[in-house]
Amino acid sequence: MSAILLNTGRLVDPFQIEKYSFTAIDFIHPICLLNRYTGHTRKPISVGEHTVKLADSLQVRARGLKRAATIHDFGEALTNDIPHPYKKDPDFRAYVKLEERVQRHIFNVFGEPWENMEALHEFDRRICADEMAQGFNPPYVYPMEPLGIHVSFWSWQTAERHLTTLCQEVGVL
Repeated sequence: MSAILLNTGRLVDPFQIEKYSFTAIDFIHPICLLNRYTGHTRKPISVGEHTVKLADSLQVRARGLKRAATIHDFGEALTNDIPHPYKKDPDFRAYVKLEERVQRHIFNVFGEPWENMEALHEFDRRICADEMAQGFNPPYVYPMEPLGIHVSFWSWQTAERHLTTLCQEVGVL
């Protein structure tokens, strides 16, 4: 069996993902340890901080997508945060399909409609404009309208506390 050892002590075969049920505890800690932009920012930006800031943004809350935003990167605890340029390469098509399969299953486990992930996509891209302008030195101008969030460069522990609270607020923990 090919397996990933989770921080909770469970072994999960990512190629048979549909066999598994999950809780938010399986995902909170690892995504808070992951850095966005493969760690190339002037200070680390945790995927956990990204998740909390996206979920708390006015635009996401106005569309009723806070819960979807909370779980939208849970799959990265199993697949990692792969930079978008790779995902566009034809050699990565199978990986991109696996990544989506994992994320679709997670949405199913948490009872979140997949359409909400699709509705969230624009905001997930727009937050990059904020993160790249604030996270890189010199600031990078991303070719999308920013979402208007402030990057705090939380430690992984702070991100974990905030993400845990968010998960409780939206009812996935």
